[in-house]
Amino acid sequence: MTTPYQSVYTGAQVDEAIAIALALEPSYSGSWDIGSTEESGTVTGLALTFTPTKVQLTVEIPADGDSIFANPIRDSLSADGFSFQLSGITPDANYRLYYTLKGDALTES
Repeated sequence: MTTPYQSVYTGAQVDEAIAIALALEPSYSGSWDIGSTEESGTVTGLALTFTPTKVQLTVEIPADGDSIFANPIRDSLSADGFSFQLSGITPDANYRLYYTLKGDALTES
């Protein structure tokens, strides 16, 4: 007999449910060149089949480059792309933005 607070799922069942949920979560990764003297930018032309709800951004900096990071602008997320704000102005064009976009988990039909 189980109490209302006891789980009736085994660890394997929970692991399987998490794996299925992650597999159903759409995602897309890519990169974007950041030009010289930029302090923000817009990634466009993605034509995604989902609207991103989660964004992870990483800025690749050149050797001896300035430490710059990027933040997505939430209201800009769309299936076509997104906008981002940099923490500083890029001194040259040797910076690159890497991104991973994720959408809400799809439901099984």
